[in-house]
Amino acid sequence: MLHRDPDSEFEVEIERIHAEEEDLLQVVGPNSQEAIVSCLSLHWVNDLPGVLVQIKETLKPDGLFLGAMFGGETLYELRTALQLAEVEREGGISPHVSPMTDTRDISNLLGRAGFTLLTVDIDEVKVAYPTMWELLEDLSDMGEGNAVIGRRNMIKRDTIAAASAIYK
Repeated sequence: MLHRDPDSEFEVEIERIHAEEEDLLQVVGPNSQEAIVSCLSLHWVNDLPGVLVQIKETLKPDGLFLGAMFGGETLYELRTALQLAEVEREGGISPHVSPMTDTRDISNLLGRAGFTLLTVDIDEVKVAYPTMWELLEDLSDMGEGNAVIGRRNMIKRDTIAAASAIYK
């Protein structure tokens, strides 16, 4: 269960709004927020440029948007192992790891959405797993599955075994 500090412990008034990012303007009015924080959910949205525009529209002038998201080379080793194994075993590939937005694209998208005084930073965190199976278990426990529509839902047993060997 997630523990939250009581709102009364903060020096400023806090209002927590939980909403779908893609429907933000239906929940929060334009020019109504001093700050918006999004932590590790933007990589799931279907229309990232549209969501960034909505975030900008909900902020008051000089409002702060602080966002963190997986991007760029996240899960590169897993993606590569699955692709190489699938090409070798099945003659083609299907995306089994959700696509991630490149850092250069994020700054361009923020600019197009109307944000100014941009700061885009990268924190590269390397986490090593002894095998692909531990990584897949952690991803599953985090709820980080593949949301790509139209992909093949199943991977053949020999293909996944080959991907595991490549991952090592």
